[in-house]
Amino acid sequence: MRGLLRGTRRRADRQLRFLLHLRPVSSGRYRAADLLPVLSRPDAGQTLRTVHSHEPAAGADEPQCNCQIQPLMTSEQGKDMSRTQLFDLDGKIAFVSGASRGIGEAIARLLAQQGAHVIVSSRKIDGCQTIADAIIAEGGKATAIACHIGEMEQIGSVFAQIREQFGRLDILVNNAATNPQFCNVLDTDLSAFQKTVDVNIRGYFFMSVEAGKLMRETGGGSIINVASINAVSPGAFQGVYSMTKAAVINMTKVFAKECAGFGIRCNALLPGLTDTKFASALVKNDAILNMALAQIPLKRVAAPSEMAGAVLYLASEASSYTTGVALNVDGGFLS
Repeated sequence: MRGLLRGTRRRADRQLRFLLHLRPVSSGRYRAADLLPVLSRPDAGQTLRTVHSHEPAAGADEPQCNCQIQPLMTSEQGKDMSRTQLFDLDGKIAFVSGASRGIGEAIARLLAQQGAHVIVSSRKIDGCQTIADAIIAEGGKATAIACHIGEMEQIGSVFAQIREQFGRLDILVNNAATNPQFCNVLDTDLSAFQKTVDVNIRGYFFMSVEAGKLMRETGGGSIINVASINAVSPGAFQGVYSMTKAAVINMTKVFAKECAGFGIRCNALLPGLTDTKFASALVKNDAILNMALAQIPLKRVAAPSEMAGAVLYLASEASSYTTGVALNVDGGFLS
C-alpha cells in the first residue's frame, strides 16, 4: 500500500511541476501532497504565484513545502480593467536606446504619450535632446541622456545617473543597433564584426543586466529587445548582423526564464522592413524594394509607429502574462 501511495504521489508531483512550473531545488524540498489541498480549493482557478521558503517547517522530520499560493489577478479583475488602464504607463520610467530617430523615436514618443517619463538615449546628446524637447512640447515627460551601448563605461555611467536621478527603471527598450558592413560573409572585416557584436550582443546584454538589477530592487519591470526578422531569415549580405539578432532572441529567452522570479518580463520585437534611415538602402532602391515587397503578404513597408505599438503592448500591463516571446511585426514575411 505504501508503495502504491508513493507512486501516486510521484505522478501527482510530475503533474504539479507541469502545471505550476515548480522545480525542486533539492530532493524533498517540496512534496505534491502539500500542494494538493491548495489546488482543490474553490478559488484554485485564480492565477497563481508560488513563493518558496527554503527553511524546513517547524518540527518537521524532513524538508517540506513551505510554498504560499498567492493570487495575482482574478479573471473578474481582468474583465474590469479598461483598455486605457491596460496601456497606461503613468508614473513609469522608461529608457529607450537609439531613440533619436526611426523606430526608437517612435517608441519614445508613444511611451511618453501613454504617461511614461522617457529617457531618450542615443550616442549623441543633441539628437536625444531634440526628441526629448519635442516630447515635452507635446505635454510629455522626457530626459535626454547620451549613451553608446557599445562602450561598457558608458553603460555603467548611464545607470549610475538613472539610479541617482530616478531611483528606478520600469521599462528598458534595447533598440540601438549597428550594421557597419554590407557584404558577403566571406569578406567580413574583423573591425566591423567586433563593432556589430559589441553593440548588438554585448550592449544589449549588459544594458539588460544593469536594468534587471535595478528592476529587481524595485519590484520588477519589462525589458524589450528589438531584434529583426533577419534573426530568423538571414538577410543577404547581412551575415554578422543577422547572427547577432538571432543571439538577441535567445538572450531574451534566457532573461525571461531567469528573471521572472523578480517580476521582470523580457520579450523581443522582430520588425520587418520599416521605413527608417537604417533601412534606407533597401527602401530607396526600387529594384530591391520590389523584390522585398513580393515576399511580404501585406505588400507594403511598415511605418515606425507600427513597431512602437507593439512595444507599448510589451511594456504595459496588457502583456502581463507574456514573457520570453519573439513578436513578429513583419507584414506576414515570416508566415
